Amino acid sequence: MHRRLPRRMPWALTASAGLCLLMGCVAMGASWEDLPPFAWSATHFTPATMGLPVGATAPECGGRVWQGNRTLLVVTRSAFDQKLLPILAEWAQLDSLDVLIAPDPCDSASTARLRTLAGGNIEILSSNDARSFYACFGVGELVPAITFLIDEHGQIVHRQTRLSLRSTSELEPAVLAFASGNPLPEATIPEHLLAQGEQAPWPDFELQSPDGETVSLDAGLIRFLLSGEYVEGQQGAIVFDALDVLRGEYPQVEFVWHLPYVDAAGHEGIARMAERANNLSWDLLWGNRPVDDYLAESLDLLAVWRHDVSSYAETIAAGWTVALDPGYRLQSWWLIYGAPTVLILDGDGTVLFPCSFFLADHRTGEPVLHPGALDALREVLDGAIEGGGDDAS
Repeated sequence: MHRRLPRRMPWALTASAGLCLLMGCVAMGASWEDLPPFAWSATHFTPATMGLPVGATAPECGGRVWQGNRTLLVVTRSAFDQKLLPILAEWAQLDSLDVLIAPDPCDSASTARLRTLAGGNIEILSSNDARSFYACFGVGELVPAITFLIDEHGQIVHRQTRLSLRSTSELEPAVLAFASGNPLPEATIPEHLLAQGEQAPWPDFELQSPDGETVSLDAGLIRFLLSGEYVEGQQGAIVFDALDVLRGEYPQVEFVWHLPYVDAAGHEGIARMAERANNLSWDLLWGNRPVDDYLAESLDLLAVWRHDVSSYAETIAAGWTVALDPGYRLQSWWLIYGAPTVLILDGDGTVLFPCSFFLADHRTGEPVLHPGALDALREVLDGAIEGGGDDAS
């Protein structure tokens, strides 16, 4: 029997959005078998719903004039953490930077409360205006908050999906440089919106194997990437076990198990931002414990997690390339938006199958994968191999 990982995992991926969408479809009368196996992602998580890319021109929206101003815009239809407002308020005090939030739909009283919490330096749009920004910036109903940095020429120079204590710590150097009119720091990770048929850029950084060796992703093999944790009996484990069967059928393909996690620097950033957020986040999430205790416990949990992953790499994941992703760099680089998700790339990086949720149906009490899911993936892999995508043979 496989050991269960610690309950407090050092990552924050979730399948909840996909599950809610699936259950919503079921509630409207569509059966599990009637839905295409990857319908949730194909409908709700595409370049058309994941927000405008870097390099795009910020559209005219609600009479907003972008030219002449540097703007930090947060568009959030869901998953916006109001406890981050003190940090955003600090950024709003920077010279030459406007901070604007298009919040999730709410009534006028909730909007007024949000404006009170935000303070006078942050502009909070009304619900009607916010809805127009969702459409203008292409942010779908299930997509987490996206932060856009828009320069004085109206161009989007950076974007970051998910706004959290961890991500604000990573985003702040870019915000400070942007507000000062300087180039973004070299360590800034750009998000790439990958549609089917596009060529994914290979990461310009390295990942890690469980024993600390370098894992590089570059041209050569067809790659099948699974992103997400393994916890016995849960979504990730069910999907992993099914895909391991698929892996045995395609020895020409490199199957990569991608595990993003919060590293030591990330935990330090969380603690630093929690303190700056007037300890509101700290009180609610960690019971107002001393920061040193939190950091020590986080490192202990991380050590246990890495030990378990090392064990998995030699047992359940034998034959897989296990790629640890400290600081969520690859997750951001290829905009891997949830877990468990799958992504298939040809040897040159062409996206054969875009990032998609792979979920099991639990309504009967026993988890069941969509009956057409593995065959849909087989079809993609067969086409890649027949088309000459196997450069390893």
